[in-house]
Amino acid sequence: MSQRPVAMKMQSPELKRLAVIVDEWSEERQAFDSACCPTAKVTAVETFEWLPDELWLLHNNASTDYTDYADKKTRKQGQ
Repeated sequence: MSQRPVAMKMQSPELKRLAVIVDEWSEERQAFDSACCPTAKVTAVETFEWLPDELWLLHNNASTDYTDYADKKTRKQGQ
C-alpha cells in the first residue's frame, strides 16, 4: 500500500477558489441591544490560512474589545 507524499496532493478547483480569502481581515460590527446584552461596537481580526498540505483552510477569529462588551452585559443583567 503506497501513499502519495503530501507535496503531490493537488487542490481541487473548488479549493483553489478559496484562495481569495486567505489573508488577515479586520472588521467592525455592531452588536445590538437585546434582553441579554447592550449595544456595543465589536472589532475583530479574522485570519484564514492554508494548512501545510493546502487541502484544509484554518480560520481564526480574535475579538479585540470583547471585555468592554462583557462588562456592559454584566451591568445590564444586574439591573
